[in-house]
Amino acid sequence: MGKIGLKGIKVFCHIGVSAEERLIGRNLNIDIEVDYPLEKAGQTDLLKDTLNYESLNVIVLEKTKNEYHLMESLAEHIALEVSAKYKEVSGMRVKIEKIHPFMKGEMHSSYIEWVQ
Repeated sequence: MGKIGLKGIKVFCHIGVSAEERLIGRNLNIDIEVDYPLEKAGQTDLLKDTLNYESLNVIVLEKTKNEYHLMESLAEHIALEVSAKYKEVSGMRVKIEKIHPFMKGEMHSSYIEWVQ
């Protein structure tokens, strides 16, 4: 067993509690990490024997085309798609960081981390 992941996927998404924030949209950084059996690919050195992390990127890019109120909902949608596509995934972490959240005060980001 091992981990496969992508860190710092930069995307734009119409996400936020208020209609104004969803209209304006926000930049996000998304990390995704999955627990996956790596032994066979380690022995064969063949891409077909592992989870191609490019497919994780495609799932994230597709899911961020939709509109969401909450980062939790986006994380859940990403995780459900990965779990449905890859039955061998035994655990997962999705971290979504919203750059310059739409609120008073100055801060770099807010984030949630979804763990399965």
